[in-house]
Amino acid sequence: LWMLSLPMSLNLLVWFAVWTPDVVSHWYLISKPASRTLAYLETVLPTSAEVVTSQGFIGRFAGRQWVYPWWKLPVTQSEQLIPVNSSKVYAIVGPYTGSNVASIPLALSRIASLASSPDFKLISYNQNIWVFADYKAERGTNLYLPLNERALPAWALPSQEGRPEMRGPSSEWYEESGAKPGYVTSQLYARLSPGVHDASLRMSSKGPVNVEVWDADKNELLKRVVVRNVKQPTYISFKFSIPVNAITSPFSGFWFSKLSPAGMYQRDSIEIRVWTPGNTDTRVYTEGFS
Repeated sequence: LWMLSLPMSLNLLVWFAVWTPDVVSHWYLISKPASRTLAYLETVLPTSAEVVTSQGFIGRFAGRQWVYPWWKLPVTQSEQLIPVNSSKVYAIVGPYTGSNVASIPLALSRIASLASSPDFKLISYNQNIWVFADYKAERGTNLYLPLNERALPAWALPSQEGRPEMRGPSSEWYEESGAKPGYVTSQLYARLSPGVHDASLRMSSKGPVNVEVWDADKNELLKRVVVRNVKQPTYISFKFSIPVNAITSPFSGFWFSKLSPAGMYQRDSIEIRVWTPGNTDTRVYTEGFS
């Protein structure tokens, strides 16, 4: 028996030594301000209500009868279904909070659809955590949200020098630049395969701004386009190329403790950023890849 236990113990120790140091880099994926926001929501949302929420922080709402992570609900490329089990349904999306199953484009498309839905009302947005409520839900029915990952809400993106303007119908909401230079929008990430792709935006600006596509994993600029004096909301599209070697290998161990990432994680995160020199009155409505 000891002849079997010795190699098994050695195997366990090697895996522990190889992978434990890398675990630390994945801790604290929820910031303190975001944690306070979630703690507040936990106290104010009725326990009898249904909650549909991002995987990254579903534990906050686990002590209720009706709670769903988004990824467990039926979804296609064009539609998201929500089953209704309570007269009040709260839909929460935090694209950048916690460790999530959904891609950033899918999470953002859910935000856009909830904002335009006649059933839901935006009741809170803080620390990039968006909360929508349906106060008149009909039990036993389903709600359907159309999804469009090619035209994503710029007003829901993190911003260095911008602020969201959300008045009127959500189709006219936008992220607006300020007086200082910096990125109006950033962090629209998508894992795209090597080759030629399109970046598209709906935007306006009274001065020159840079629309940039980056390989975020390498912090490498792939394409920069200067947009000048587009005073009315206009659709802008341009092509960019991702080289074949645009794959940043994550830590995968070594020797017999080596693991190989699969699927989308073999591709780098490609990002759209919009930069202003300041005082350009730039407004970005939607962004997307195709």
